[in-house]
Amino acid sequence: NPGGALAGGSLTAPLLTAPLDVTVTSSSGGSDTEPVRLVGTDFSNLAVTAVASASPTTAIPGQPVILSSAGSTGDITDYLWEQLSGTAVTITDANLAIATFTAPALTGDLLFQLTVTGAAETDSASVTVQVTAGQVPVADAGLDQDAIVGETVTLDGSGSTFASTYQWTQISGGPLVTITDANQAIATFTMQVVTATPLVFELATGNGSVTTTDTVAITQVADDITVTRAELRTRSGQLRVEGFVDVFTVPNVVSIYEGDGLPGRSGALIGTATVDPIDGTFAFRLTGVTLSNDTVDIVTSRGGFFDEALLNVRR
Repeated sequence: NPGGALAGGSLTAPLLTAPLDVTVTSSSGGSDTEPVRLVGTDFSNLAVTAVASASPTTAIPGQPVILSSAGSTGDITDYLWEQLSGTAVTITDANLAIATFTAPALTGDLLFQLTVTGAAETDSASVTVQVTAGQVPVADAGLDQDAIVGETVTLDGSGSTFASTYQWTQISGGPLVTITDANQAIATFTMQVVTATPLVFELATGNGSVTTTDTVAITQVADDITVTRAELRTRSGQLRVEGFVDVFTVPNVVSIYEGDGLPGRSGALIGTATVDPIDGTFAFRLTGVTLSNDTVDIVTSRGGFFDEALLNVRR
């Protein structure tokens, strides 16, 4: 009952502004998604419109180029990328929304056509990529970023021009991180608790014998800890530590360690408390605790550290 009409009433077709898809999933983990076809005079087909783009639009021999249909609209069922003119290249994923090819050795213009197909119509658009030689690569490592400990950081060098090779290297800051896809335009790493801020990465881009570089700095988002209560009752051995942290929009856990009286170090782990994701507060309570001194160290999973919090010792 698409229109929600009662028996004996009239049927009103729903207003559709975007394609409908149905996904079927099996108990074994398989799945398939197909567009819904609306048939009948009460339904109007969503017109398809093709929009073709390329990145970059000016390339050097050997440089990867992305063909994208991201701007296309309507109830699209099929995509087809074809080369209309210029030195022949091999298009990878020519029947997908995003395709790729490698710029050929010969310079000149390459013309590509995107054809999108809907329920009962097609539309086409074209895009030109110019292949040019003798251009010096320009490295662009992207804007400096702030990052939360534990999150994935994206190093984006896609703004570089005339580059056929890419190499990301960490040149300063610690600790040393593992860069995934370090030889691609876009690379990633997991943000660590830094000992020297910021972490600085260098992107080297090249084409043949010419190489240029650019750098980007990644600074850890500070997770400051404020302690509102730190109390030990010696008679029951009840330890209570309460406060709030700065980073709580992502999961964060506070760990309480026995203080050892030395700066920057922690004794045995006493226990943990989960930070409230709404207001950043935490509350830790445990009985039967015995401590060798009257301090605790407080550490968060997002890089926060409160050294030697003094306990209010009561009977």
